[in-house]
Amino acid sequence: MMGHIRKRALFVLIPFLLLSFGCRPSVRMPSPEELGFRIPPGFDSAAGGEAFAPAPWWRDFGDPSLEKVVDKVIASNFDVRESEARIEELAALFSAAGAGMYPSLDFSGRWSRSKIVYRGFGGGEIKSIVSNYEVDLVPSYEVDLWGKVREGKKGSFYDYLSSQQTFHAVVESAVAEAVSKTLEASFLARERALMRERVETAEKLLEAVESRFRRGIAPLSDVLQARRNLRTLSSLLPPVERRLDAVRRELHLLLGEYPSGKGIPEVRLIDPRDLHPVPPGLPSDLLKRRPDIQAAESALRAQYHRVFEAWKKRFPSITLSASAGYSSDELKSLFDPASEIWNVAVGIVAPIFRGGALKALQEAEEARFRQFAVRYARTILQAFYEVEVGLSTEESLFREREERVKEVEAARDSLEAVKARYEKGLEPFLSLLEAQEKFDSSRVSLLETDLAIVKNRIFLYRALGGWSFAALEGKRERTGRQVK
Repeated sequence: MMGHIRKRALFVLIPFLLLSFGCRPSVRMPSPEELGFRIPPGFDSAAGGEAFAPAPWWRDFGDPSLEKVVDKVIASNFDVRESEARIEELAALFSAAGAGMYPSLDFSGRWSRSKIVYRGFGGGEIKSIVSNYEVDLVPSYEVDLWGKVREGKKGSFYDYLSSQQTFHAVVESAVAEAVSKTLEASFLARERALMRERVETAEKLLEAVESRFRRGIAPLSDVLQARRNLRTLSSLLPPVERRLDAVRRELHLLLGEYPSGKGIPEVRLIDPRDLHPVPPGLPSDLLKRRPDIQAAESALRAQYHRVFEAWKKRFPSITLSASAGYSSDELKSLFDPASEIWNVAVGIVAPIFRGGALKALQEAEEARFRQFAVRYARTILQAFYEVEVGLSTEESLFREREERVKEVEAARDSLEAVKARYEKGLEPFLSLLEAQEKFDSSRVSLLETDLAIVKNRIFLYRALGGWSFAALEGKRERTGRQVK
């Protein structure tokens, strides 16, 4: 009768326990549409395209010296090294997470000595000192009946994968910044050279005006204006030198070197006309190669498994345990067969009431999953924003450059005409200074536009996940197909 009652109680209790563990979480990996936006087949600034293998984008600039910069960044940049150590950390945690799928084996040893007093009916006492020696091997194994350990291992795997992809993003960022600083230094060096030319031109002009003044051809006002012009141009040189020095020192930091500002690799000045044009057809699936998007997706998948791990922690835990060893009151007989001891046990622990803690932890993990989903969506939209802005900016900058070139040509023609008229006494000296200033300023503006084009191209390379225009052109030539 008692056995029958126990069975009925067990059948009633099991459904109650299962209900207390809660319903299956409703989370799942979302599609972009479920995140609130639509991914177009191609970028609005370029129509369609096909996938291709990436190539080192910095080679599009055609300067072998950049290879040394990139190699140095990858080997010595502190952000890269820190991210690499993070990979090692999460690799170790992934290994630790998988350990729960295997049995554990522990060793224990114990020695005790105690005094025991026996009192008889007649009031007498018998004292005894007892020693005990024990050694045991204790294996145990938690049966992963619900997949709790497997969920934790999957979560750790995607954390590890996310760290690898984050490392790739850090490398790309460091390489792009270092290449950008290297090229910026070359442009600033050219701007410094232009400023020095302007100062030299102003000095020669002052000498010519002073000579004309001594001969009574030019008035004193021309000399004063020439001196003021020289001082103004001389004051413009130090800011350019400071910018160049700061960029060089920043590059040292990116290379993991002491910021001395010396020994920076010299690269040739990039002419934007030598850059590969942006080909028609940039496919939106190129963004799948962006490591930051990959890292965000892996982090979301890791959190997905964390949710189910938290849910399955609310289920009963079934543990198989055993111990085998020796116990004796004398050390010399500890390992005798008669001293053998052993036990085997099966245990089940089911959470019934913990003040709602386990359910709250599951809800917290679900809330974190929603946070990661929003972060994933934001990362994708940010990627599209960067590509669209990069493409639009490049088109705008090249139009601006065309106008800058025309401005330089017009300023040069104007300067030559004014100079000829000034030498004939038909133009005042102030007109010559203004014409010279417009010509010099137009050259500096053209140089700054060229630098903006180069920096935006690097930004675009990063936005497309290390995409190379030269690589796409090569693929198009090999396949004989136009990229649509």
